[in-house]
Amino acid sequence: MVLPIAVWLSLLDGCASFGAGETPPDASAPSADAQTDAALDGPRGDGGLPRTGPFCLPSTATYDYCWDFRFPDAGTGFDTLNSTGERTLFQDTSELTSLPGSLYSEVRGAAGGSQAAARCVQRLGVPRVGTYRLAFNVRLACDVSGSRPTIAELWCTDPTQPKGTMMAIEVVDATTLRVRVSTNDNGTAFRDTGSTVFSVSQKAWTRIEVDTVVGPGGGASVRVDGAEVAKTPTAAVGCGMATGLELLLGTQGTLAGTCAAHYDDVTLLLP
Repeated sequence: MVLPIAVWLSLLDGCASFGAGETPPDASAPSADAQTDAALDGPRGDGGLPRTGPFCLPSTATYDYCWDFRFPDAGTGFDTLNSTGERTLFQDTSELTSLPGSLYSEVRGAAGGSQAAARCVQRLGVPRVGTYRLAFNVRLACDVSGSRPTIAELWCTDPTQPKGTMMAIEVVDATTLRVRVSTNDNGTAFRDTGSTVFSVSQKAWTRIEVDTVVGPGGGASVRVDGAEVAKTPTAAVGCGMATGLELLLGTQGTLAGTCAAHYDDVTLLLP
């Protein structure tokens, strides 16, 4: 893949962001607010086994977006934040898989069961038919207490049309994740069209790769540390009449406990 000079420079300068859609942040998701109180809580973690040097290098570019969290501001390279409720979001330099840092995202239960989100948002433009390949290293520490917080999501958005999830990765319990895909084929509401579960280790780095195929014969397949482990049934997947798509990276949910995740070496390949 041959990249324009401006894109090469963007990669070298920081967490790459190869363009953005025109859609404003979605109003039905928890509203984005200032990061200052959430981003400066300080590092945590017990150290990692990083490779030397940054992950997002032009010479190995097989993606349209790449984030390796090399700046103190955790949101650098993203369009905005989706940050609300009891949450923490910052760059962690002590727990990572490539230097110099990772993204730490944590949401906590609050009185009254209010929703919390600690997510970075990348606008992806108009939804396309084909495969969206999202890959990332993650280290989970979740006490979900019966709820299903999300750790990553492809979110359909539009100023006037129904909004909703096209693909979500959810925490079922301490070692089980679920990928869920949806569509909107009647112009009024999104409906789930398939899901699959798979296992991960708690508090250990894992590489997760999800291919979300958009179209009438769509679905999702999951690879963990390079091996395919799960696949949804073939079914319709898409945004319906919605004209925008966003990647929401981080933890989000209404829960009684705490869900925390470190992310590193995140890539997204568009159709």
